[in-house]
Amino acid sequence: MIKERPELVARFTRAFQKTVAFMIADPTKAAKDLKVMVPGADVESDAEEIASLKPLIQNELTDKYGQGQFSRRSWSGKPGSGSLRGRIIRSTRWTLRR
Repeated sequence: MIKERPELVARFTRAFQKTVAFMIADPTKAAKDLKVMVPGADVESDAEEIASLKPLIQNELTDKYGQGQFSRRSWSGKPGSGSLRGRIIRSTRWTLRR
């Protein structure tokens, strides 16, 4: 896909980066927008979840190397411990529940 449609990949990447920046800047608005698409969503808890992801999305590593960079410390941990691994597991459960 990257070789075949580089312009599409670039557009997708820019849109994703804008979405992440928006979510970090205004978690409540992001949660309200989610509720428009997912009527069963809970704005308050979703806004809290989005806000809790900020340290994983924007930190020293991402400032230096860009999005998608994680340290061993931020990744490791038990589910529910606040680690990235735990957040992904919790997020996956949330997605499957809805």
